[in-house]
Amino acid sequence: MKRTTLKLFTVEFALLGAAMAQESAPAASAQLCNILKSASVQKLTEYIDQAPDDAQAATCVLIAFHQVGIAPAEKALPILVNYLTYKRPRTEGERYGIYKHFPAPDVLYPAIHELVVLGNKSEPTIIDFIASEQANGLALDNALYTLLLIPQGDTLTVIHELHSASLVNRRNSARNRL
Repeated sequence: MKRTTLKLFTVEFALLGAAMAQESAPAASAQLCNILKSASVQKLTEYIDQAPDDAQAATCVLIAFHQVGIAPAEKALPILVNYLTYKRPRTEGERYGIYKHFPAPDVLYPAIHELVVLGNKSEPTIIDFIASEQANGLALDNALYTLLLIPQGDTLTVIHELHSASLVNRRNSARNRL
């Protein structure tokens, strides 16, 4: 692991950064992943925002996203939708072109996976996001892909949900986006 100093805002992460300079990278990475398992949502998002793009961080990033995903839905959903374009660091094997699974968006973008796991609870938040002006480019593509995965690829269900949401939305711009 490259010895990159992270600008983390918590004492736990700062102490871990010092330990990483002295310990082996895999041991320090495992220690960081363990800290993330009990971290607050705020600390998790701080880590995600500052995680290095290296193979050692890949596992910890997935753990951080999972921990956000199991937080109460009112906290987790807006955060996960905000991270729809966050592409996780590649593992060591992936850096050499070796993938365990086809690199579909739900594999590369951990927020998609966590939103799918949350299932129907995440649909209204995703639909609201699609209706917003923030949804464009990759974020819009990933939001639509996520909606398709929740009912397991049932395109008609997704079309029906988007159409229904457009009928009740009062803003013309949102209605047109849906």
